[in-house]
Amino acid sequence: MKKSCTLVLLFLNAILLSCIVVAFPSSAGGEVYPGIDGDLSVLYDQKVGLVTNPTGLNSKLDSTIDVLFKNPRIQLTALFGMV
Repeated sequence: MKKSCTLVLLFLNAILLSCIVVAFPSSAGGEVYPGIDGDLSVLYDQKVGLVTNPTGLNSKLDSTIDVLFKNPRIQLTALFGMV
């Protein structure tokens, strides 16, 4: 049981890191935006688990948790926090 939970967490972590924690450079002035400000359509109509910590913010300083939770097309079903 513990091994399968570890595999699930590693899988979720890999997906989330590849989808959300990507920095998108701006073509205007070389600014960098957090991945949560990017295109979240890959998460639409999906159940999503989020691995985050208190520094998980978008460019408007909204929590990553709030951004995903308030999006009606994304079903935030699990939260994993780092201690």
